[in-house]
Amino acid sequence: MVLNNNWKGDFNIDLKESLDNNKIVIKSDVEKLFEAFKKSRMTFLPVRIKLRDALNHFLFSFADLENEKRNLINGFIDEENEMVPFRGVSYEEGVALTAIYTLLKINCIENKEVIEKLKNLGKVMAKRNKKEKITKWSLIIAIIGVIATIATFLAK
Repeated sequence: MVLNNNWKGDFNIDLKESLDNNKIVIKSDVEKLFEAFKKSRMTFLPVRIKLRDALNHFLFSFADLENEKRNLINGFIDEENEMVPFRGVSYEEGVALTAIYTLLKINCIENKEVIEKLKNLGKVMAKRNKKEKITKWSLIIAIIGVIATIATFLAK
């Protein structure tokens, strides 16, 4: 396979080929394939590639995928989401939320309402963090605009 910057397309081909040859049966199979793929293209891939994102892209790319294979990949995505249920929150918030979530699971507290509220809290925190990032960039762009306006005015 030729090395190029189309890593998602290349990974999709590798995964489809492995699925068609029944080499992907359990989640560890797809994890091994993904890790091997990342290592073989170490300098060509973004540093923080997530398996979940690659699998979502795969499903999007193969809309005509057989239901059995689609369900298998969706199951892997669900497992990934279960492992890291609080994406998008700050590191400190993620540690706290994950600790509470893990304690609930370890102690077999199957109160779905509590777990759902915890997940909702994580979603709210993630949205807030995203808005804060957008606000920071807006402020930076506004400052640059003011400086450019002043520089233009002074240059006349």
